[in-house]
Amino acid sequence: MHHHKDYKSLLEKTATYAKMGSWEVDLREQKVYWSKVTKFIHEVEEDYNCTLEQALSFYKDPKSLELITKSIEEAISKNKEYDVKIKITTGKGREIWVRAIGIPVFEDNECTSVYGLFQDIDREERKQERLHKQVQFINHVLKNTSVGIVLSDEHCMIKDINHGFTQLVGYDLKEA
Repeated sequence: MHHHKDYKSLLEKTATYAKMGSWEVDLREQKVYWSKVTKFIHEVEEDYNCTLEQALSFYKDPKSLELITKSIEEAISKNKEYDVKIKITTGKGREIWVRAIGIPVFEDNECTSVYGLFQDIDREERKQERLHKQVQFINHVLKNTSVGIVLSDEHCMIKDINHGFTQLVGYDLKEA
């Protein structure tokens, strides 16, 4: 049995430091608690208080709503922790990527609350998306151009040859 309260204050300290918000859904009181950082990420006022239903209304993206709903349900019914990447639409209408970590608390085989962390990972996710698009574009160019392109490593070992190059020289990567 860990000391729930000590844990929570430690979480708060760590969280603020890492731009992570903390939160708790108290199932007995049917109340939702958001830390300052969590409210900041949602772009709502500091005195904003909400129900679980209102908290879920920030998930406008259907896939994200489905994932977070399922995660919370399984935390409550199966004592399953979760760590998910999802999109929320903030109070100011911006769609951003967040990471949500949830930890259920059980007393006498009953889930009394779920608490966890909330982190804005939008910049990192968008960087990944851009990178992914660039790689796709480069692959598309490599496959579909008639210009011969050879990719080699620093030891001049040939790593990849596109179709245009094999057309040009008349043999393929295995032979090269």
